[in-house]
Amino acid sequence: MPAGHMIMEFGTRGIAKILEAAAVDFVVLDMEHTAFDAGRIADLVAWFKATDIAPFVRVPQGMYHFLARTMDAGALGVMVGNVETGEQARSVVDAVKYAPLGKRGVGLGTAHNDYIQPDPQAYFEYANRNTTVICQIESAVAVGRALRPHAVHGYSRAIRRSTFPPGAGAGSGRGEPTRQARRDSAE
Repeated sequence: MPAGHMIMEFGTRGIAKILEAAAVDFVVLDMEHTAFDAGRIADLVAWFKATDIAPFVRVPQGMYHFLARTMDAGALGVMVGNVETGEQARSVVDAVKYAPLGKRGVGLGTAHNDYIQPDPQAYFEYANRNTTVICQIESAVAVGRALRPHAVHGYSRAIRRSTFPPGAGAGSGRGEPTRQARRDSAE
């Protein structure tokens, strides 16, 4: 089974080689819960491309400008939190996959192509086959709607986080109390 690591705070230039030495197969660079911006993500992705580690990015929102810039930086896929509808999943696929699977804009010969102008059609087919889309189902609303983003052509994975009952707040699902529960018990 592949081993991965999420990077939230330790985004230094040495992290790619450190994780390569630890035999990590993939990383998820987290933009949602950090101050990482598009420039920092581009640097981190470039450093990981110098290893055999596959870089993925958890974007702060499923908006085109976050998704397209991430992919143009050379990420091999995206993770998007709080996806509640098939339409939202479809818009993520549209932003990161080329026609006919999506509507990703074309800018070849840049970071995602290692600054080499590829044969466009061959590259589009390759990129579409090798781009991972992960949508996180994180709400009772999405679960209640029986969200089936896997029915969206071009979609890769759905992750349903282990959560507490609605209204209980956020927790890891490992038995730790939520912040609200800790606050309530302290009163």
